[in-house]
Amino acid sequence: MPTEATGRIALRLVAITTVALIAALALPQSDVLLYHRYAQNLLHGPGRTRLPVEYPALSAAVFVAPLALPIGYRLGFALLMVVTLGALVFAGHVLHAGPGWLNRLISYLALGTAAVLFARYDLLPSLAVLIAVLQARRRRWSSAWLACLIGAALKLFPLVLLPGLVLIEWREEHRFPWRRLVLTGLVIATFVLLQSALVPGSVWSPLHYELRRGFEFSSLPGSLTALADPLHLHWVYGFGSWEVIGSGHVAIQTAVGICEVAVLVWLWRLAWRGRLLVDELCLGVLSTIVLGDRALAPQYLVWVIPLWALWPMRRAWLCAAALTTLTYPVAFSLGTHYGGSLFPATLVGAGRNIVLLAGTVTWMHERLTSRIDTAIATE
Repeated sequence: MPTEATGRIALRLVAITTVALIAALALPQSDVLLYHRYAQNLLHGPGRTRLPVEYPALSAAVFVAPLALPIGYRLGFALLMVVTLGALVFAGHVLHAGPGWLNRLISYLALGTAAVLFARYDLLPSLAVLIAVLQARRRRWSSAWLACLIGAALKLFPLVLLPGLVLIEWREEHRFPWRRLVLTGLVIATFVLLQSALVPGSVWSPLHYELRRGFEFSSLPGSLTALADPLHLHWVYGFGSWEVIGSGHVAIQTAVGICEVAVLVWLWRLAWRGRLLVDELCLGVLSTIVLGDRALAPQYLVWVIPLWALWPMRRAWLCAAALTTLTYPVAFSLGTHYGGSLFPATLVGAGRNIVLLAGTVTWMHERLTSRIDTAIATE
């Protein structure tokens, strides 16, 4: 017999699914149009144009799947993401994400990502990340690795979790996963060689795409650009998003890159010393990647929200989620339709980034402090 609390959570899940489905069908969704074009190219296009430019090759299978349904592409894709959200909820339940996890997941998703949740495919690699982290918490390292690799085959970011998994397994199990590393290398090499043979030059396309793009207006580097040169900003559309242009691009890019690498090394060092648990490390690493990326669109929150939900609700993350929706679609739509400027949306995005950065740093400080207090109490 379901409890009253379970019933309320189920109603909230139905509500966010309904709102996100309406948003996917009613709002302008350029990414879905891009996915549709990639699907058509895969089936009918010549040579290299058959594969996505900015995504790994396996993502094309996701884009083609809605074509098999006897409905319009946009609705078919949205329904595919509805099923993925159901799989995410199921995985969290089966793998014991913890009490209150689903309630927090719905709250964060509803506030920050409802406008794009079923109009982007980030739920799929996010599902892989959640499975990887929960399996790693249970010390099922092979399953965690496999989930990371599947997620990386769809979108590259889950790959950054592997170094941390190696360090924690080495420290806790007193063994280095040589065989798994060799097998992973062989699988990746096989796919690279096969893809290069079938479609020459396509393997490194996503990496080249990322390195050539500018600063998306709501990214942290974009916010630094706006704060550094607020009177001389302009915006151009490129690489699938609106980019903010200002002075100091190279300096900002270099500074953010150095900070990103330094933080990752620091997190891995903490993990090696036993200061971070595997789920804490994974959220710290993913948060660093998200904040350091040249784009921070709403769907990027889908990468971290299932891991946010592993801890008690945090007001800073709720606020960051709400500000994300205020940035896009609210301020973005108002700016483009009425003011003709993305300056307000860029400023709101900068506020979101400040709150997100501060909230994540505070969370990490609390985790490290609690670990020290626990160690002192047990002495």
